[in-house]
Order: sequence, then structure tokens, then C-alpha cells
Amino acid sequence: QMGQLSASDEDFHKAAEAYAIAAEGGVDEPFVKIARKEGKKLMRNYLQHLLSTAQWLQAIVLWQRYPAIRPEPARQLSFGVAQAYIRLMDFKHAEGMLNRLYKQSEGTIWQQRVMLELARLWAERGDHQGLARVMKWLAGHERTLYREEFFLVMARMQYAQGDAPAARQSLASIDPEGLSPTLRRRYWRVRALIYTRLKRLYVAAEAWQHLALIQQGKARDQAFSNQADVLIRAADYAAAEAALMRVSEKSHVAAWHYALAVCALHSGRPRMAMEHLQPLVDNDSDPVYRLKAKLLLSDYKAKQAAGAEQ
Repeated sequence: QMGQLSASDEDFHKAAEAYAIAAEGGVDEPFVKIARKEGKKLMRNYLQHLLSTAQWLQAIVLWQRYPAIRPEPARQLSFGVAQAYIRLMDFKHAEGMLNRLYKQSEGTIWQQRVMLELARLWAERGDHQGLARVMKWLAGHERTLYREEFFLVMARMQYAQGDAPAARQSLASIDPEGLSPTLRRRYWRVRALIYTRLKRLYVAAEAWQHLALIQQGKARDQAFSNQADVLIRAADYAAAEAALMRVSEKSHVAAWHYALAVCALHSGRPRMAMEHLQPLVDNDSDPVYRLKAKLLLSDYKAKQAAGAEQ
């Protein structure tokens, strides 16, 4: 956890403090080299532990707190620290470290991996120049092992910049079955968003379903809910309701009840719709869906009254 230190954390910091003081020359000279060597070893091991357990903030604090015993910038360790900076949205420090790693790795596969991380950083930062940099780099590295990952990052950038047709074209270069589970999830999410913007709603719905089937828990439920939302926009209320029925009961929140009510109303089942809308109207725990439910009820009643007059 990011708050209170455990006993092992406290022991580490006590030792690190002592090594750092000694390494800065706070003791007789013969002990300085020993302190630096042992301190760097201690810090390297502990940094690797923090990075491997996704304790990003602690890793960065540690990196900055003890410069005297900071280990030499080993490739993997520096890459991990750069990733920690990205997780903390400190893009400036991350980009600086990655640029140094890129230059140090000239002509190697590792350089390609560093470039991929830079591309992801530019995507996270919303860097409009990043897309041009990635495309230029790819033009000179067509045989990179990370080609599909680069195209996925490009698609994210193009979508973020409002160019859905270009994003679709980038996705066309990717075989999702060849991606790792994490990247496959990103692929189906990006595909769903792109095709929703292109108003290809059934393609988007299919993408949300693909995503749901490789997710677990709340993420799975959210993907099915997103599929239902897209199908409601397509006016395919039967298919939307079928997607909603795949959402687990623990995720039957206000948005789920409202969507199901919309499906029920448009398929001639007003009683079922009222069963889901009335609790939203009576409960003020979710003001957004309370208002939406009131508006939907008012619209339904107005249409009923108009029909009765005819």
C-alpha cells in the first residue's frame, strides 16, 4: 500500500539512510566504496520489488530520495522507473529516461521496445506530434517485432485526434488473435470506440461483445452494458436486452435499469418498464438517472395521452 510502511519497508529505509550517508563521504574513505556498492545493491533489489508489485509512487520516491546509492542505469531497471513515471503522469521525466535508453540501445531489438513505450507515452499525453513521429519511425522499421502494437497505438492516437477513418485503417493491419491478452483487450475496446464514431453500430456492438467475453467481473459487465448502449442507438432493442441480461446482478445499477426500461418500452412492455423506472424516480441516490427516468416517463405518458385523444 502507498500509505503506512511495513516493518520490512522501515528496515530498508534505515539501512538505505545509513548507506547513503556513508556513500556521500560521511565516514572514513575506506568505507565509502563499500557503502556505495552495498547501498546500490540494496536499492536495486528493493526497486525491482516495488516495480514488480506495481508500487509506482514508492519506486519514484525511492529513486529520487537516495541519489548517492542510486544504482547504475541498468537497462531493465531504468525502463521500469520510466514506466513508473508514466503511471504517475510524470511524462517529462519518463520521456527523458526513455530518450536516453533509446540512444544507448542503438540498433538493437531493445531500442524498438523503448520506442514503443515512447509511442504509448505520447498517446497517453495526447501529443499531436507523437503520431507523426511514430509513422516516420515505422516507415524506417517496417520489420519491427512490435509492428502490430505500434499500429494499435497509432489507432488510439488517430481516434483521439478525431480521425476515425484513419484509425480504422490502422486497426486493419492487426490480427487480434496474435496479440497478448492485455493488448487484445485494448484492441477490442479501441475497435468498439472507432466504429461507434463511424456509426457502424453493429460492428461496434460485436467488438464490445468480444471484449466482454475475454473480461472478468465488473469489466465484463461494463462491456456488455456498452454493447447494449450501442444496440439501443441502433434501435435493436431485443438484442440490447439480450446483452443486458448477460450483466451480473451485482452490476444492476441505475444505468442498467434505465437501459432495460428503454428496451421494454420500445418492445411494447410498459409494465416492465415502469418496474425499472419508478425506483429510479423515487430514489435520489443517482440524480442523473433520476432525471432521465422522469423525462422518459413524461415522454411515455405524453405519447399515451396523445394516442388516447386520437
